[in-house]
Amino acid sequence: GVKPVSDETFALFARQLAYIPLTGAAEVVQRETTSTGSLREQVSLDAGYDGERLTIQVFLPADRKGPYQAVVYFPALNAFQSRASSRTYVAADYVVKSGRALILPVFKGSFERWDNALDATGEQYLRAARQRLLHWRQDLGRTLDYLDSRGDIVMDRVAFYGRSFGASMPLPLLALEHRFRTAIFYSGGFTYRTLPPEMDAANYVSRVKMPVLLLSGRHDYVFPYDTSQRPLFELLGTPASEKRHVVFYAGHDPLPRRQVNWDTTRPRPGIPI
Repeated sequence: GVKPVSDETFALFARQLAYIPLTGAAEVVQRETTSTGSLREQVSLDAGYDGERLTIQVFLPADRKGPYQAVVYFPALNAFQSRASSRTYVAADYVVKSGRALILPVFKGSFERWDNALDATGEQYLRAARQRLLHWRQDLGRTLDYLDSRGDIVMDRVAFYGRSFGASMPLPLLALEHRFRTAIFYSGGFTYRTLPPEMDAANYVSRVKMPVLLLSGRHDYVFPYDTSQRPLFELLGTPASEKRHVVFYAGHDPLPRRQVNWDTTRPRPGIPI
């Protein structure tokens, strides 16, 4: 089995990924009703690094007022491979239909903030990925700071929802960001890439204690069941009664939509979403 690093080493990694809290106001730059009928607010705030701005798309149900449970979404690789628009991105719309707020931060390297840094190979790739994890730590922390400042979000019911790449590469951050109360990993698992210890999710997930739902395909070729999904699920520090691995007769992505909708939005004992 995988043996995570010691507490002393982990504390060093955590210091390297320390979060700098948000100062300064966020600005709502656009409001509209989307094609699926939800309300979209586009928010801009200081990213906290390199003079950059962080854009956050907030999707709210049109038919009810807050306070809302919120789901912060970390997208799959396609959001990092093209300059797609975060404004028209339709993903996990069933979250909004269930009466919750869906939060889509434009993480560094995705959507309008696309760059080709992760196209590098070898040592250059590792350097870029290391920097990227630092940026995502800030993006995630500032998103939660902003949600806390809104006044219409139930901050003790905030969930993380990662899909594929978003349920693999940013996993270390869930051991560091304690404001999430639950996490959903859609087609997630340990990456096939060889990463340095300070980026390797295997050194972090045993410190993740929140309830977790892992949804995956038995025939997933990106994150295979035996070598990627199961090791992640078993290493999670979440109590056994509060973690669940739902395995579909499917490949990597997509998974059966109706069943995913049901599993992610129905209330479950001990899992606060």
